Amino acid sequence: MPELADQTDRSTTWMLFESGSGVVVDLSLYSPSRDKTRPIDAYVVTECEGDFTGSARRAAEAVYNVVRQHCSAFDPVVVGYDLQGLPGGRPVTGESGGLAFAIALAKRVLNQDPGPVAATGEVKSGHGGGPVGPVKGIKAKMEAAGRLVPEKGWVFYPKENDHEIPDELRTSLEGKGLRLQPVSSVAEALGLLFDFPTSEPKKDPPPVRPKKSLLKTALVLALVCVSALLVAKIHGWPPFGRETSPTGSDLIQTQLPEEVTDEKTAVTNDGKGTAPLTESVPVPGPGVNIKLSGKPGIATSLAQLTTEKLENLLTKKNAANPQIINITGQVVIRNISEMPPDKEGALSARMTVAVTGLTFGGGKTTRSLPVLSVTVHGKGSAKTFLPEVASALAREIANKTSLQEESRKEENAGRGFE
Repeated sequence: MPELADQTDRSTTWMLFESGSGVVVDLSLYSPSRDKTRPIDAYVVTECEGDFTGSARRAAEAVYNVVRQHCSAFDPVVVGYDLQGLPGGRPVTGESGGLAFAIALAKRVLNQDPGPVAATGEVKSGHGGGPVGPVKGIKAKMEAAGRLVPEKGWVFYPKENDHEIPDELRTSLEGKGLRLQPVSSVAEALGLLFDFPTSEPKKDPPPVRPKKSLLKTALVLALVCVSALLVAKIHGWPPFGRETSPTGSDLIQTQLPEEVTDEKTAVTNDGKGTAPLTESVPVPGPGVNIKLSGKPGIATSLAQLTTEKLENLLTKKNAANPQIINITGQVVIRNISEMPPDKEGALSARMTVAVTGLTFGGGKTTRSLPVLSVTVHGKGSAKTFLPEVASALAREIANKTSLQEESRKEENAGRGFE
């Protein structure tokens, strides 16, 4: 793996041992291979026994997470630690070097030199700020720090070991100008040694009282908006009617169930459920009573148009043989598809509608008819199709009711009735 940067001169970082000795922690940074999935990894170059590699990895991960909390830039990297000055013939074991590993790495990636540092402490996890646990032989390690670290140098150790340091030793070390610092996490140690970019939370500005003229204007605008919404809801305009899609939009289709036979409810225009049928639009005529209803919106407008056209058709047919005709039903929008403008800028649309719960009554007899459905398509928006759709519905209803009337006459004639 190629090394990212050569080791630069920085104040020494020592790792302290229970034997009363210490070694210098050096490191190199490498670009990770392509198959590496961890953002940071670490290993120990020097041959050591025990869990030193695991300790180095947790320390590196803790530094990565702490630095990322303050600075977003931290590219993936592999850390190769090198322990210089190990005594020959003595095995190196344990996990107490984690804190020293973390401080040495932070010096490099933050490019800051807090001075000479000696450290001991087990980094238990790479997350949660890198909690630091107690170590063995704290007295011997502190004595080694007294021999190795120059004046004004730092000595970091676990807070849980602080009570184990004899008062005489503490006084002696402080008399040499060493800064003894117990810590409970990697984050705490790095916060004492390095300057992180800080960003104070923004304070909310003091509230500004609006002037009376602004309040008056806001009230007027609110009343205008409420009035506009009420008018739109009454007339079924968007967003309440959902009649057309904006020019240039993609194809919009609303699919509804094929069969709707419940006379009390109808499928809503958005296809998501049922809603009570309201706003029945009766248009009385001579001997012709038509009651077609629809959910408020485009279905209501279509029901009204269909009622008017059907009344005209049946009134003409009923003129030769006047009789009372009653027709009821519910208009349901099953599908509306609007295509974006073509090269010539023309819209095209397709609309499928149905009449459910259709009943026809002549005289004292009332019959239920099957669901009736028509589809109209062509140039223009769906809204412009309403008169054409209403005419198609009216013709189909008139044809169905005429067939029913003829069938009823034939049935009665077969039974001896006129």
